[in-house]
Amino acid sequence: MNRKNSRWTAALAATLLVQIAAFAWLIVRYERVVSGGTVCRFACEAYDPSDPFRGRYLRIRVRERVDYDAAFRLEGVRHPYRLFPAAIRIDPAGGSNGLSRVTACGLEPQGPGLWATDVKARARYRNYSGKDDPPDYFEVQLPDQFFLNERLADEEGRLFTLSRTNSVAVYRVRDGRMVLSDIEIDGTPL
Repeated sequence: MNRKNSRWTAALAATLLVQIAAFAWLIVRYERVVSGGTVCRFACEAYDPSDPFRGRYLRIRVRERVDYDAAFRLEGVRHPYRLFPAAIRIDPAGGSNGLSRVTACGLEPQGPGLWATDVKARARYRNYSGKDDPPDYFEVQLPDQFFLNERLADEEGRLFTLSRTNSVAVYRVRDGRMVLSDIEIDGTPL
C-alpha cells in the first residue's frame, strides 16, 4: 500500500514539474522577445472596446495589407475568406510617420529581412473566379490582445476609443516571434 502511494506521489510531482516548466518556458520566451526584439510600430484602432466580457486586455485592429508577389510560395492559399498561417517581412522604419510597413507575405520566410512567422493573413481578390487566379493582395492579422491591469482596463479602453487618429501598436519581433508590447496614444504609452 505504501509503495502504491509513493508511485502516485511521484507521478503527481512529475506532472506538476512538467506544467511549471511549460509555463516558465512561455514566460521566458515572451520576455526574451520583449527585451531583445526589434521594435515595429503600426497604426491601430480599438476593436469592440465596449465588450463587457473582455477581462484584462484591450483588443486592437491593425490594418496592414501587402500586395501579392509571385516570387513567394503560396500553394493552397486560394480561398478569399479563410485565414492561413503566414510569414511576413517587416521594414521597421519603412512606412510613413515613422511607422513600420509589411513588405512581403508568404507561407514561410524567404530571403533576408525581419520576418514574423506567428501571424495570419487572408487572401483578397478584386475578381474571384474560383480558379487558380493569384490573389491581388493580402490582409495581415497581427497579434491583437494587450493585457493590462483589470482595474484600469475600462478607463484605458475609453481613452483608446476616443483617440481614433494617433494610436500606435508597438510590437517586438525576434527569431520569427511577434509580441504586442505596448500601445501608445498621442505618443504616451498606456
